[in-house]
Amino acid sequence: MAIVKTTLLEDGDKPSAADLNLPYNSAATISADLEADNAGGNWITAYHMNDATRACNRLFSFSYDGTVADVITSTSYVTVNNGSDSEATINESFNDHDVLRVECSGLVTANIATDIFDDQVSGQVRGQDNYYAFQLLLTFNDGGGSSTVSLGEWGYSFTTMTADPYFDPSASGVSNVGTPLAFQTFQFSTILRNDTANRTYEKIALQAKVHNGSNTLKVTRNNITAIRAIN
Repeated sequence: MAIVKTTLLEDGDKPSAADLNLPYNSAATISADLEADNAGGNWITAYHMNDATRACNRLFSFSYDGTVADVITSTSYVTVNNGSDSEATINESFNDHDVLRVECSGLVTANIATDIFDDQVSGQVRGQDNYYAFQLLLTFNDGGGSSTVSLGEWGYSFTTMTADPYFDPSASGVSNVGTPLAFQTFQFSTILRNDTANRTYEKIALQAKVHNGSNTLKVTRNNITAIRAIN
């Protein structure tokens, strides 16, 4: 806790100039008078945010704000690339129990939904072709080479279809295929607690895939923000 010193004066005491100046000198001096370890309420200042040796958290980010779409038809995860990979670089060794909070958001544009249901299977999985998904892939290193772990997966729909399509004689075609969902935002977040001391976190990548390769996902603007809370 930061301590600002003052002199205790009782009735009849005559304060000296040093006694009167002590609180001001103490508050103005970053020295032993102000301790480096702070735990009380309202302790944080810009001093603890800007100084790399005393920072309580660190920010890492990636942002693409252009209009060039990454066209994705892969049924396995690929890193979003609008000219360069969508990756937030970290490259820091974490302490035991440091916390990393990650947020991602972006925009999909004129998606193409060609096949949105599978009539060759039964049950609720018939509609799985209507989906695409994102994941945040974290790369880390414990000293023996880089490894990866998924921080989470988040799924979205190409159309508003809510049940199996059916043939409508009056419309002379298939009905209940839903309305295409284009120019939609996506957003998600997650939290990771590091339980391995001195583990180096290298980067976080935004990845995407479609369930059916006949469909096309188009991703334009996207960003990743990661905040490390230092233990």
